[in-house]
Amino acid sequence: MLLFIPLEPDLGSRIVELESSIHKRLSRRDSGFIGDNEDESPEIPAQELSLGVFNLKSAARKYLASRAMASGLALSLSILYSLELGPQNRGFITIVMTFSILTIVSLMGGTTLTARKIGISQFSDDLRDSYRVLILVEIILGLIIFLVLLTIYSISKQTIPGPLILASAMYFIASSYHFAAIEWQITQKKLKVAGSAEVVTILIQILAYYLILKTELFSSAVTVLVAFAFSYFLIGFWCNFNTGVSQNSFKLLSNPRIFFARTKGHHLLGIIINLLDRMDRIVISLLFPPAALAKYAAMSGVLAFLRFVPDALSKIAITGNGIIPKALRKKKGQTILFVVVLIFVFVVSARKFIEIILGVNWLLPYSVFATFCLYELIRGTFQVYANKTIQQGSEMLTQRSVVYVLFSVVFILPVIVFFFGLSGVPLSLAIAYLLGTLVLLRLQRG
Repeated sequence: MLLFIPLEPDLGSRIVELESSIHKRLSRRDSGFIGDNEDESPEIPAQELSLGVFNLKSAARKYLASRAMASGLALSLSILYSLELGPQNRGFITIVMTFSILTIVSLMGGTTLTARKIGISQFSDDLRDSYRVLILVEIILGLIIFLVLLTIYSISKQTIPGPLILASAMYFIASSYHFAAIEWQITQKKLKVAGSAEVVTILIQILAYYLILKTELFSSAVTVLVAFAFSYFLIGFWCNFNTGVSQNSFKLLSNPRIFFARTKGHHLLGIIINLLDRMDRIVISLLFPPAALAKYAAMSGVLAFLRFVPDALSKIAITGNGIIPKALRKKKGQTILFVVVLIFVFVVSARKFIEIILGVNWLLPYSVFATFCLYELIRGTFQVYANKTIQQGSEMLTQRSVVYVLFSVVFILPVIVFFFGLSGVPLSLAIAYLLGTLVLLRLQRG
């Protein structure tokens, strides 16, 4: 995870959904079944379908590149405001953003995933109105849950100042609106627009942060949240205007249950995946001081590019005949050595980078860096296997393995953290994902 890139919906799942859709349509085209399924559009000529598939895959790659650029810009911004805030205040900002994205994706992730699966062509006026009202209800409900979480933390852990809570509420509303707007672009297959919007969002955040900071109207922490909220509102409004949403009226009293009934089990699975993806930050925020969370966020931000390694491997796996290319399977010893060297290089480089840019006060022990690298690589390996399993039509196997990972974390984490402290958080997650990968492989073999 990045120092903190706000609202980072699972990019891997989006690309996998697109490529899975491509794979299914190509299979139906080659078998002559396009148009037989009620969820498919009418039959499309093979040449037109091939061109559409090529454009969709190209758009997915461009979106991935845009996300990479947005990640780099967000990393730069977070380093800049981390220097201004210091570890303590940076910890508060990380807590606010973690609770925010956890609430938003848990409530809205299943809804937006369902919208993408249905497809824009299958949206009737009533279903579209129901979707919009459901999103509105989820934002309101999410705001309540978010404020309750902040209040509980402020009472039980460490007091959060009133102005920061007020700014956090504004930040949550804006980020929810931005999340829904970007997701609607993806639902419409406008991946180029979505990717560009995320890059421009970060650029506006950088500009707004410096302008507001110069005015000295707010504290440094509040300035960060206000700058982010401003960019989210602006880009969210532009996305909706671009798609005509802001120009089209809809029935505010539409029944949100119409669309909610279509979400099936997407919300539950989304909540589990979301919890796992942010389990380390949640645990650290509860068990350790805010400064420790800030240092962990800085570390994970610098090491965030580790996530692009598994993503590249998943693309290789998708195009190959097996989960892992034969060359890698024949050279297990060399592969393990490569991973060890990779972790060593990343740990040394990342610590040196943080020491130069942020200072020695931001450094965590080598053991935390090493276990985090191990966690990211094993988590990425699990994603490769899970993505391939989904594309093979065995989504239930992936769901079962994800649930197994969650239960493993619940039982493993307290014991390992007790013995290893902060290093135990990523280490326990690494072990849980390793067990989940082994379980998934066993389920595949029957």
